[in-house]
Amino acid sequence: MIIDFHFHPYCVKEAWPPDTNPSTVLKYLGLEPKLQSLEILLTRLRDRGLRRAVLLPVNVLSYRGFTAVSNEHVKRLVDASEGFFIGFGSIDPNDTRKALREIDRAVEDLGLRGFKLHPPLQGFDPSSPSMYPVYERIAEHSVPIVFHTGYTRVIGASVYSACPRVLEPVAKSFPDLVIVLAHAGWPWIEDSIALALKYPNVYIDISPPFKGCTKSFLKGVLNGLGGILLHKPLSYKVLFGSNWPIEDPIKTLRILDALIEDKEVKGNILSGNAVAVLKDPSLV
Repeated sequence: MIIDFHFHPYCVKEAWPPDTNPSTVLKYLGLEPKLQSLEILLTRLRDRGLRRAVLLPVNVLSYRGFTAVSNEHVKRLVDASEGFFIGFGSIDPNDTRKALREIDRAVEDLGLRGFKLHPPLQGFDPSSPSMYPVYERIAEHSVPIVFHTGYTRVIGASVYSACPRVLEPVAKSFPDLVIVLAHAGWPWIEDSIALALKYPNVYIDISPPFKGCTKSFLKGVLNGLGGILLHKPLSYKVLFGSNWPIEDPIKTLRILDALIEDKEVKGNILSGNAVAVLKDPSLV
């Protein structure tokens, strides 16, 4: 069983309404404006052993004027994928009242399983007390948040609001809220490791932050600090992710397989830890 915990819907043809031209949005996100059909994409991934993937959209409506795939369209992809996709939602963090309503609707009506927040792209400070009602509501639903942490390639988006250390007050104040630090917070990998080691509710996804860096990135993350992420207790806090369409899941899996020898550790990273974060043993 392999679960890709960092998979974006942006380049899936069926993620967009028929009358929509997503080229402008895709270019802004640094992506090639090429769409793939859901059927072809899923056939390729399933044929190579990938069984599930967590879909991560982003709502930047108030800050940048668009939503990169709505929660409704995430739900449609989940339904059309015959169990392959696990849908996460996104909310506008700059409008707390709407955000709280959308959290409830996304979980209760759409059946989404968590949320994605991107501080640089959405223009907010994740450590601000104004965000605490959002975190409290998400914790009440017992679903996780994936935070973009570390480098961002989007022009005009500051990377410093995505430094992992700014999330320490959140991890401390909301011990029941599961927090996933995307991209291991690169280049602040040591900060991510410190938070995951200190706080039981903090996990790390090791999806590559940009195209062409996968091998060197994974080597640096997994071998850094004496390979501490591959040893207990941290080996239970690491999640496989590809960051598709930035990087290819099959290529990422091949590189990861060569870097991890211990079968138990590999199993935890490829699926076991994801099952724990999602609190769903039926995924195995």
